[in-house]
Amino acid sequence: MHKNRSECEFPGASFKSVLWCRCPRCGEGSLYDGLLAVKAICEHCELDLEKYNIGDGASTIVIFILGLLVVPLVLLFETLAEPKVWMHFLVWPPVIILLGIFLLRPVKAALVANHYKGQF
Repeated sequence: MHKNRSECEFPGASFKSVLWCRCPRCGEGSLYDGLLAVKAICEHCELDLEKYNIGDGASTIVIFILGLLVVPLVLLFETLAEPKVWMHFLVWPPVIILLGIFLLRPVKAALVANHYKGQF
């Protein structure tokens, strides 16, 4: 059990916490309780994670990232394959949903880690 903030920090804590969605202080405890709900307290170092609420910031960033990734792919798909309109409705919703879920967890972890480090 860690006693204070300085004992818990180590180089690369933010990178590790973002990559593996871990506590920004210790890098050991899980950040999430379920798919996207941030835990109230880290089970490893007992950091109060509730005060690092980032709201809808992660979803906004993911929307912009998805726009930058998907729009060029849609245009390329349209140019090269010239598919029927129904093909777009078949292909792009699952791609957007899966990419959104894949990106949302680490983006949210990055915002929580930056908020913890005092960069927000």
